Amino acid sequence: AGNDHFFGFDDLDGSTAWSLPTKGFLWSGPVLDAQGGTLYLGDLDGNFYSITAADGKPAADSIKLDGGILATPLLLNGQVIFVSESGVVYSLEPGKAPLILETLEGKIYTAPVATADLILVAPFQGTYMLVALDANGGQVWFYPPAAAK
Repeated sequence: AGNDHFFGFDDLDGSTAWSLPTKGFLWSGPVLDAQGGTLYLGDLDGNFYSITAADGKPAADSIKLDGGILATPLLLNGQVIFVSESGVVYSLEPGKAPLILETLEGKIYTAPVATADLILVAPFQGTYMLVALDANGGQVWFYPPAAAK
């Protein structure tokens, strides 16, 4: 990733295979859906990209969201789960518009994590330090921060 381009490299000789300009600065890494051959990533301006891994061409139009995307997306059961700095957890199925799974208090800078059948999200400066969501975005449990002493 670069500041305004996303690069694909030849795995044999390390040369640049392709380059795709982005609308904003790239902070996080992509996730690859190997079955579909699509890379997913977001930028700090809130643009989310679907890119054909083989040639670097857009697989779909970029999507403009409500906040910057600083965390690497998560591929889970055919869905791409990603979070925005504004505290929103999204789900995207290829070829469809993204759905808001949950809006959490606080900012989200870290990648969502899958465990068993839950999605774990760690908001910063929110009510909870860790929130567990089901596949539909419903809160299953949360971990409150320790009380101030």
